[in-house]
Amino acid sequence: MSPVEQLVKCLSEVQSLLSELPNDAFAERSALLAKRAELQARAELHSAGADKERSNEDLRHELATLRLECARRNGRTESVRVVERIERLATILAERGSIGR
Repeated sequence: MSPVEQLVKCLSEVQSLLSELPNDAFAERSALLAKRAELQARAELHSAGADKERSNEDLRHELATLRLECARRNGRTESVRVVERIERLATILAERGSIGR
């Protein structure tokens, strides 16, 4: 199993455990949320490396899709993850000289 597949499996297991917890299981929920955050951070590192291997066309397509979705929401607050994703894609393309920021 690849490292990415292992991360996905672990994240899925943690999410499943979180959904099964009773409402008053505060300590268990806190530990699982911390584990989920750690796994998500590790997955983000893999994603960042994988993005650098993608073609300019593929990156531009995803970037345009994300920006279109943000515009469609018409100014409503975007999640930090979406904004960070847009910035990362734009940065990679700018470093390649493919587009300006």
